[in-house]
Amino acid sequence: MYKKRILVTGSCGTIGSKLVDYLIDNEPNTEVLCLDNNESQLFFQEQKYLHNIRVSVFLGDIRDPERLRRVMQGVDIVFHTAALKHVVM
Repeated sequence: MYKKRILVTGSCGTIGSKLVDYLIDNEPNTEVLCLDNNESQLFFQEQKYLHNIRVSVFLGDIRDPERLRRVMQGVDIVFHTAALKHVVM
């Protein structure tokens, strides 16, 4: 059993993907849930963590409150990195 369940919205974006990597590498007792509306990038993220049972990916939009409610069931922490615009670094 995991100590924490963490949801990262915008998990395929510049910041979200780095945060997911960080959590997987540095928080061993954590389950990481990834939510993004980019179906193609989410597929690649799912493939990257295919054999990691601590990672779950979900297709969804942060503007869909019912989808957020379902994904957030049992979540302890939410990192909201989803952006409705392009973030220039």
